Amino acid sequence: MLDAMTGNWWATALRGGATVLFGLLALVTPGLTLDGLVSLFGAYALLDGTVALFLGWRARAAGADARELLVGAVTSVAIGLVTLLWADVNAFELLLLVGVRALVAGLAEGIAALRGRREGPADRLTVVVPAVAAAFGLLFLVIPATGADTVLWWIALYGFAVGALHLALGLRLRGAAHGDSDARGLSAA
Repeated sequence: MLDAMTGNWWATALRGGATVLFGLLALVTPGLTLDGLVSLFGAYALLDGTVALFLGWRARAAGADARELLVGAVTSVAIGLVTLLWADVNAFELLLLVGVRALVAGLAEGIAALRGRREGPADRLTVVVPAVAAAFGLLFLVIPATGADTVLWWIALYGFAVGALHLALGLRLRGAAHGDSDARGLSAA
C-alpha cells in the first residue's frame, strides 16, 4: 500500500493543502456566517473524499487491499453531500458532521496504515495523520461546542493540524518516490 501512496504522493499533498486551506478560510474569512462555514466544509469534504477515492482505487489497482481507504473516502463524500444538502444546519450539528467524518475517515485510514505495516515497514506519518484526525473527530463528538465561534476555532485547528500532517506525509512520499532514502523515513516504530 505504501508503494501505491508513494507513486501518488501529490494526491496526499493535495489533501493536506486543501485541509490547511479549509482551516485557514474558516479562521480568516471576515464575516463568515454559519451558512458559509457549512458550505465550506461540505465542499472540502467532497474534495477530500474524491481525492481519497482516487488514492483508494489506485492502491487497489496496484494490488493492495484498500477497503478501509475506500470506506473513509465514501464517508467523506457522503458527509460532504449531506452537509451541502441539509437545510439549516446549526453549529452543533455541523460539529457533529465534522466529527463523524474525521473519526470514521481517520479510523479507516489508520486501520489501513496499521494493516499495511504488516506488509512491510511504513512511514510513521501514515499512522500519525489518521490518528490525529480520529482524535479530533472523537473530541468533536464527545465535547460539544456551545456556539458558532467555538466551532469555528475547533474546525480551524483541525484543518491546520491534520492538513500540515498530510502535507508533511505527501512531501515524505515525494522524496521516497524520487529515491531519497532519507525522505522515506521508514521504520518499524
